[in-house]
Amino acid sequence: MKCNFHTHSIYCDGKEPVGDFVRKANELHYDELGFSSHAPVPFENEFGIREEKISDYTQEIDSLKLQQKTLQLFYGLECDFIPGMTKPFAYYQEHFNLDYIIGGVHLVRPLNDDRIWFIDGSKREIYDTGLQQLFDMDV
Repeated sequence: MKCNFHTHSIYCDGKEPVGDFVRKANELHYDELGFSSHAPVPFENEFGIREEKISDYTQEIDSLKLQQKTLQLFYGLECDFIPGMTKPFAYYQEHFNLDYIIGGVHLVRPLNDDRIWFIDGSKREIYDTGLQQLFDMDV
């Protein structure tokens, strides 16, 4: 079985529309394709879907589902867990009837501190700076 359930489209930080992914998955004879936009977080960012766009996202995928003969489509969100900051995963499941959720930890926040540290990235200096400033290099 060929499948992928970790797909980011232009609804978040992906580079292509959902339809392009569906066409390519059909070309490659995938059986299942799941979309997992980064869930909203409570601060300005360039990577997450805006909550007011989630209905557009799910409706577009639902529309594409109707056009598929063999490819099964699913939609979910990749939800970050930042204690005291992000909404519980169940909130998104209950409000948007998702097929699945991917839990993620891309950002870390020290206890009793509103600063956040982006730990998922390719720039070593961002990682090292956050570790120094927020945790005094104490992993």
